[in-house]
Amino acid sequence: MAIVLAFGIGFAAGLRTFMPVAALRFPYRDWTTAVSLVLAFAELIGDKLPRVPSRLSPGPFVGRCVVGAYAGLVVGGKLGLDFGPAALIGIAGAACGALSGAAYRKFVARLQLPDLWFALVEDAVAVAIAFSIALALA
Repeated sequence: MAIVLAFGIGFAAGLRTFMPVAALRFPYRDWTTAVSLVLAFAELIGDKLPRVPSRLSPGPFVGRCVVGAYAGLVVGGKLGLDFGPAALIGIAGAACGALSGAAYRKFVARLQLPDLWFALVEDAVAVAIAFSIALALA
């Protein structure tokens, strides 16, 4: 179960980079929670802008993997996974989430459907995964 949750929180990072951080900080309700929630909300808005680089370009992809590693460490650590495997599982989840999210948005674009609604669906999936896992650990 720990592997699935560490992978899942990493997957959420692949969809929306800051969402797992916001979800994992949410129970603590301190200034770091506020900062992470602002970053996550800003990303939800920024993702809809036309000049945002692809999540698969090197900078955003590495950032998602770093956050996936962190989130995997947090989740895996709480559930008894060693740090190395927990981080690697989080990275794998983030890579899969980024690739899946990019493929999903490319598919929607090929169908010539309104991207905004499908971006909001992707947002909802990232929020649901990240906060479900974080609440399960609380």
